[in-house]
Amino acid sequence: MSIKILASKKGGAGGPKLIASSVDPTAATSLALSGLLGNTDIVYEVLARLVKDGTAGRISLRCNADSGGNYNWTVQGFVNAGVGYTGGQLDTSLGLMNTDSPSLINPNDYFDCRLILFAKSGYKRRVISHAVTFTQRSGTPLIESYYAAGEWTNTANELTSITFVSSAGNIGGTGTFIRAYAIY
Repeated sequence: MSIKILASKKGGAGGPKLIASSVDPTAATSLALSGLLGNTDIVYEVLARLVKDGTAGRISLRCNADSGGNYNWTVQGFVNAGVGYTGGQLDTSLGLMNTDSPSLINPNDYFDCRLILFAKSGYKRRVISHAVTFTQRSGTPLIESYYAAGEWTNTANELTSITFVSSAGNIGGTGTFIRAYAIY
């Protein structure tokens, strides 16, 4: 049996194509990444590390800065061997972590995530995410893992940007990056 490696439609030579990137952006309550071509690129992979400022808060995602009630999502979180669930319907953003998360309260705590975003207009844009946070409580390391799935229900507008949003405090600064790759 042989396995044939197929070249990516976007990246050629078998790899994804970098479409947009932001490195060490100024800290703010939201960080946007523009330059996406949702009617051309059908699927994106987004890799991000968001550094928090020490204020506890949930991280979520918006498409095209849309803050209307156009998101449905669910998150399963694993925190200190416990499991928690949360979700939203007709929400103003797509949650990427549990709303009751105890994480990200220390300066320089970070949120690492990998998103697969189905971007083609005319369909609900679906997102699959895996995220991990790293912090400490009283000197003890704490790692949280989150699996999220959701959709942006606006099917008419071309996806041109994504925005990571913090419910409290800032994200960004040294060590932060967001990269979007077209994979199909």
